[in-house]
Amino acid sequence: MKHGLRPLLVVAVLGLLAAALGAQVPDNARYVGSRMCITCHRATDREVTTKYVEGRMANALIEVNMDNEEQVDKYLVCDFTDAPFTRDDIAWILATGENEQAYMDADFQVLPAKWIVAENRWQEIPAVDGFTECVPCHSTDFNTEERTFRVAGVGCESCHGPGSVHQTAAPANKLTTILQLNTLDAHTSSMVCGQCHSKGRSTDGTSPFPIGYKPGANLDDFMVQEEVTGPGQNQQYTDLVGTQHWENEVGCLTCHDPHGDTGNPAQLHQPINDTCLSCHADTVTDIPTHAAEHNVEAAADATCATCHMPEGRHLFDSAVAAETAG
Repeated sequence: MKHGLRPLLVVAVLGLLAAALGAQVPDNARYVGSRMCITCHRATDREVTTKYVEGRMANALIEVNMDNEEQVDKYLVCDFTDAPFTRDDIAWILATGENEQAYMDADFQVLPAKWIVAENRWQEIPAVDGFTECVPCHSTDFNTEERTFRVAGVGCESCHGPGSVHQTAAPANKLTTILQLNTLDAHTSSMVCGQCHSKGRSTDGTSPFPIGYKPGANLDDFMVQEEVTGPGQNQQYTDLVGTQHWENEVGCLTCHDPHGDTGNPAQLHQPINDTCLSCHADTVTDIPTHAAEHNVEAAADATCATCHMPEGRHLFDSAVAAETAG
């Protein structure tokens, strides 16, 4: 009897695994908000949820009460000396301030300067409508027509898709009712990142964001990538597509942890050189030797990214190293 059940058990397990690997968020799923996700996942994935709650994703958009000094001290990183606006103008904070921080007023109008953290200075920026130019990628379940969003910040559902069906599903169906990025191929999972880390326009040309895109879909059906010729903000996916890394199925999640701080730059799983050498150790032994072989004068603290990713670009082109050396 036991031997008769074993094949059935194997078939059942393989069936569940296949379903999970091919899982897509059901069409009738609705957004429930990150708090609902965290309610359950704090028990099952405490390390991940804690890292997320404290990280740059969850805090990509913060509503701030400037009369609340505790909140101001926690989130605001700027010095108002020489600021082109007053602190009372601020109602919303864009980004945690790890590198820079911008601000919006109560009407979601971007204030005319952002704070550059490393240089302790203000830099002028266009005072655009933040609701159309910024909020879609700094919030979750953004509605273009109604100008609303469910969650301030990049919520769980921004990447895993709307979770209502997953929330109410029986335990046996949990894996098949939410998108698990680690079951996707490198291109499709990178498109989830690319919905915001791109330079392009919606296919109808009305927005810099892929209107209607949901995680797991083909981003190309919702967004047309621009041709970029130099460094710029939020164009990592645009740079990556078409590179040799892309052709070799190296995606965003190969190197980066989207959930939060890892102790490494850019939320890398490993330090910069270890990240690169995990694939390139057969051709590179150490950075100074490698640099000397290519007639590049590398600083003592140079990393692979110094030459191959100048200004944070994700081209990984060996020609970039030669240009950097010049």
